[in-house]
Amino acid sequence: MADKAGFCYGVKRALEMALGACQEDGPWYTLGPLVHNREVADFLRSQGLEVKESIDEVEAGGVIIRSHGAGPEVYGLLQERGLKVIDATCPRVARVQRLARQMTQEGYRVVVVGDRNHPEVIGIIGWAQGQAVAVSSGDEAKSLPFASRSAVVCQTTKAEEDFLEVLIEVAKLSDETRAFNTLCEASTQRQKAAIQLAGQVDLMVVVGDRTSANTRSLVKACAKRGVPTYQVENPRELDPLWFKGVLRVGVTAGASTPDWLIKEVVDRMVELGSNVAELEENAVEETLVSTGLSDEVGDVKGAAAANKRTEGGLLC
Repeated sequence: MADKAGFCYGVKRALEMALGACQEDGPWYTLGPLVHNREVADFLRSQGLEVKESIDEVEAGGVIIRSHGAGPEVYGLLQERGLKVIDATCPRVARVQRLARQMTQEGYRVVVVGDRNHPEVIGIIGWAQGQAVAVSSGDEAKSLPFASRSAVVCQTTKAEEDFLEVLIEVAKLSDETRAFNTLCEASTQRQKAAIQLAGQVDLMVVVGDRTSANTRSLVKACAKRGVPTYQVENPRELDPLWFKGVLRVGVTAGASTPDWLIKEVVDRMVELGSNVAELEENAVEETLVSTGLSDEVGDVKGAAAANKRTEGGLLC
């Protein structure tokens, strides 16, 4: 198991706030899932928290701003409608929003390193008065026009490598460049721990939702290490064939993956490991029978066991 895996501070905080809201007068909603994990979303729904895709779908009650944050226009619409608001924006995301607004007001072209369709990036661009531009890689940044002054911030869950690649290209296209390392320390720690573990195992399993950006970053980081890497959202997606002939398996999980889901996946892997070992043993036995060697092997095993018993040793 990776040293750093599973829920981060921002996700834990958002969940605690959401569960607290469910105990108050509602109804309560989120605009999109609170965190990018379907299992968690199903759990919250069972607690009375409904997911809506648009403010137009909310007529009364309250709205929880999810950990990814939202643009200022969302807050304005919620206030106009007289809806209660609980802001569960991750503090690290809120910092990026403030920087984007400040740099825009000071006349900088703001470049956000991230996935332009990710809710966190959409919110950051909103705080930059819609004037920021999102790029996901250094190659994409090469097509940006020249700007006298640029400021670079980063989606909190992106890989450090992506941030640095974009920064280099933006600096070539600006007279002045300001850079703010807004990467989440928890995400960075998870990536480093996953990469380190990937170098010690034969196969990596990454647990997390496919809509989770930080989980995808973990998959990418492990795969670049050269080890076979599989992403699963739940234990049902584990394939026994992955583990045939594999001695050591590494496990990590995205920041929106709950501990209980990680445990379920690991328990299933242990079960599959036992099944694979049994199948391989049966396959060897069938081969021995077909070649006429099974009796000889049985005699050897029996002799070895007898020797151990006479030596007074304990068999484990």
